[in-house]
Amino acid sequence: MKTDFSFDPRIIRSPLADCWGDELGTSLEAYSPEYLKEISAEGFNAIWVHIQLRDTVRTNLFPDPGSRNIDLLNRIVEKAARFGIKVFVYLLEPRGPREDDPVWEKYPEVKGQPFSVKNVHSKFDGTYFALCTSTEPVKEYLVEGSSSLFQRVPGLGGAFLINASEGHTHCYSHFCKYRHKFTPGLEDGWKKIGFQCPRCASRDPVEVTAEVINCLRRGIKSVSPEAEVIVWTWSWSIIEPDPQPRLIAALPEDVVLMSDWERGGWKKVAGKVFLVNEYSLSSIGPSPRFRSQLRLAKQRGLKTMAKIQIGTTHELVSVPYLPLCFNLGEKFRRMKKLRVDGYLGCWIFGGDISPMSRLAGLMSRHPQPEVSRAVKKVASFCFGRKAAPAVVKAWKHFSEAWKEYPFSIPFLYSGPINYATAYPLSLKVKAGAPIASWLPLPRDEKGHLAVYDNLESWLNPFTVSEVAEALRLLLKKWQKGRAVLEAACLQQPENSSLRLELGLARHIELSLHSTANIVLFYHLLRAWKRENNQKKKMVLIKRLRGLLKEELTATRQDRELVRNDNRLGYHAEAHTHLFTLADLDYREELLEKEIAWIDKKIGKV
Repeated sequence: MKTDFSFDPRIIRSPLADCWGDELGTSLEAYSPEYLKEISAEGFNAIWVHIQLRDTVRTNLFPDPGSRNIDLLNRIVEKAARFGIKVFVYLLEPRGPREDDPVWEKYPEVKGQPFSVKNVHSKFDGTYFALCTSTEPVKEYLVEGSSSLFQRVPGLGGAFLINASEGHTHCYSHFCKYRHKFTPGLEDGWKKIGFQCPRCASRDPVEVTAEVINCLRRGIKSVSPEAEVIVWTWSWSIIEPDPQPRLIAALPEDVVLMSDWERGGWKKVAGKVFLVNEYSLSSIGPSPRFRSQLRLAKQRGLKTMAKIQIGTTHELVSVPYLPLCFNLGEKFRRMKKLRVDGYLGCWIFGGDISPMSRLAGLMSRHPQPEVSRAVKKVASFCFGRKAAPAVVKAWKHFSEAWKEYPFSIPFLYSGPINYATAYPLSLKVKAGAPIASWLPLPRDEKGHLAVYDNLESWLNPFTVSEVAEALRLLLKKWQKGRAVLEAACLQQPENSSLRLELGLARHIELSLHSTANIVLFYHLLRAWKRENNQKKKMVLIKRLRGLLKEELTATRQDRELVRNDNRLGYHAEAHTHLFTLADLDYREELLEKEIAWIDKKIGKV
């Protein structure tokens, strides 16, 4: 008898597909029969792939896309269908080309608002211009491109649309006309650039955004009426203040509104309340923003979806999954209670087959099991009935510990936690720009990780003491769970899955501990360099030596863990291992040299 499900669609994604590279070319291998069979068995019924209309179908503005992508997309759709899996496309349209793109010479009349990306990565940096949707050729491009896509790939299950942030699309996608409270740095940039599109200057950003959605929806539905058109509210605060009542009111009646489950919420860190503005497994949710958008959607009779992360978040991505089953289970319980229709379960990362994905599948079923019962069932399946009680107890400690995570966008996107145990520490470090941890990391001429003292860029809005306190509390609770797994492994040395789970827990613990030490290292190093009193200077250098010794031990311990589990250190969005065994070797050598220098010079400090 077929089991019913509480949510539809239930979308996941392979971490091996390369979103910012050759997405379709890597997808045939990334979506192996084994992966598709597994996610189907767990209860997922859809995957998503990233495409650009200009590279996939022939349109009025871009007549020469080539045929490879459309052929590959059809093959992926056919392959997934054999396992009862639909394919959704991610459309960030109309994608704004760079300033040197030939399209501007050929069609200067469609050139819209500029937007510049700086100091992110050579692959993304540059100035882009919007394809102005106040022009008929661009509206034709959206309708023609989306209809042609679904006509040439008739098996597509649907699409989800992002209309603000990520890439530059329409003229208001990166211009906050209403100047409501938003990221100060971005507002300063907007004011400096000013609004330059004469066609859209007198238009309402809500009108422009709704127009984009309507054009894409019209093209898709004209060919495939049953296809789902999912409208993602990510960064809609650029268009209209939360919860965007006018934009939601302007949506077509047959689209699905998808909101971020945690974004726009709040959590306590070191006794203070801070904003949650990204995916999070440390915040259970839903946020007030989600609830408000859900209410507006239901008033209009729209279907709704939650955007969540099942396996990992930017809180720590360079692991196959975060073992936080109780936190994830509670999210699903609340989603069911609010009658959310479906979910997109991962962004570019977070789609590994794991205890977390198995729990998501189990919590998607109808009737929905109790969280504790579902977690126990997953633990028994993954680690055996004998080990299950210990694993469940450890997961409970881990889930409670993670709630102490010091959440902020700078900490997530520019902090060192994803490669903390390989992070080079040197007394001679120089100041430098922030490092984007969601991309392959910079390296020096010798191939070593290149880092700088840029503490403020990723510590903000926290103080050193606040981060140290939050991580101390997190580690104290985490270590209780790790101790439970260690005891279970001693009792069951033959249980290889249990040993891997312990290794994962230890690696996460070391990453957290090293991150805390990196914060303290820079704080103390600056104080040491400023201090003129020799006695105080001696105290500081001894404390620095102690941190370096701790990190030397952490590096040696983590090297053994990474050697035994090559999943550790892999970042699915960067599509690479952020650090390798060679990086850990280099860090060990560097730490030994720094400690030796202190030991040699300590009498002269």
